[in-house]
Amino acid sequence: MAENDLKEDVIAVVLRRYLGSENANIWSGDFIVSGWNEFKRVGRFGDLSGLSGAVDNYGIRSEWFNQVNDEFCRDLYSLDIEEDKTGLVVLSNPVSKDVMLDIKKAVSQSRIAAKLYNTIVESCYKMVLRLRRRLKINKVCLAGDMLENIFLLTNLYEKLKSKEFQVYIPGSVPANGSGLSIGQAVIAANNKGRKNSV
Repeated sequence: MAENDLKEDVIAVVLRRYLGSENANIWSGDFIVSGWNEFKRVGRFGDLSGLSGAVDNYGIRSEWFNQVNDEFCRDLYSLDIEEDKTGLVVLSNPVSKDVMLDIKKAVSQSRIAAKLYNTIVESCYKMVLRLRRRLKINKVCLAGDMLENIFLLTNLYEKLKSKEFQVYIPGSVPANGSGLSIGQAVIAANNKGRKNSV
């Protein structure tokens, strides 16, 4: 928001490597409505610990996982979105089951990675569509260290643009934790002197 000088609320899609995995192979993420003074999480990915362990055991290392070799793969894993008291949730169980089935079938690592990334893109796309209908917000900011993967960033950006979203991606501000620190500083400065600061 700060980099693009956005004054109104936006839907922020924050994708990051899942901290529950020693090799940081799996994604996690949140969907946040954010303004200058406050923010609220309105969606998230479900618990991915089971999927993390399965992929780690299969030998997909983080340095490899960032390179999707099967770029022509358009398949994705089962995708379900439900709502609980915290907001919308991308369910992890269907994805985990599909991945473990592929592992048992000895599907190539490159194809599993491509299907996982395709699933991330489709999950984000469907979540943001729902949020736009519900909240009447058309501006989307993409953030998080997972966006350092050009396959993921490009495909998510183009899919959202195809539905006429105004999409903002990191430029001079890093997509990783450094960018988060900048954002925290901006919010703190904007809320200086406010009683109910974020």
